[in-house]
Amino acid sequence: MQQQYGMLTLDIRETHVYPVLILTAVAAGLLVQYFLNTRRGIRKNIAAIAALAGIFFSLGGGILLTYITSKGQYFGLSSLGGLVGLYAANALVAAIAGYPCYPTIMAQNATLVLPLMYGISKIGCFCAGCCRGIGYHGFGAVTYLEKTGRFTVLPVQLLETLSFSGIFALGMFWYHKKKKGAVHVVFIGCMAVKCILDFLRESHVGLILSQTQIFCLFLLAADGIWLVWKCRFQRSKASGTS
Repeated sequence: MQQQYGMLTLDIRETHVYPVLILTAVAAGLLVQYFLNTRRGIRKNIAAIAALAGIFFSLGGGILLTYITSKGQYFGLSSLGGLVGLYAANALVAAIAGYPCYPTIMAQNATLVLPLMYGISKIGCFCAGCCRGIGYHGFGAVTYLEKTGRFTVLPVQLLETLSFSGIFALGMFWYHKKKKGAVHVVFIGCMAVKCILDFLRESHVGLILSQTQIFCLFLLAADGIWLVWKCRFQRSKASGTS
């Protein structure tokens, strides 16, 4: 790593930091979720099993989605695949536990830690040069030295880290203040920021919408429909009991 001409230069021809930071991201998120679960009444053994399952499901989901979307050509980690895997792990453990309130509590806590996990993982992407931004030579540009050449780009991974760290901090602040809708704000914020920043990726050049953006928009729509239904249900329930 060296500084040249006001731009950061990273030699990524031999780097091993990516898997370390990915595992750190998963561990940090699941540790926070464990404490949130136990604080909200989830039994410690159930919370621990959910955390253990989350490791395998999130990593497995990330790898599986990349394999499927690449039609079997690549093995990599998809953040959205990890998201699906994390929710699947919590849903499975909550269903086995058999307590009616567990699915909602565990899904909410999983949502709160999503931006933390993603934000840390993007530091790994930045150091490894994957998921990099579009070509850019202005302030803050980063030059990667690879075996195939030299590439100067926008450090979109760092923008993602900063954005998602802010969402995580806001979500945790509102959660501790017991603000209603904190979980939905975190989820909507994550999907919206992810969708917007994807325009700045090198892989997005030539596309109208990427697969990631389509998935994010679908999840935003699903959450919006759920919120509308929930509000109408609560209103009808309130009017029925008044």
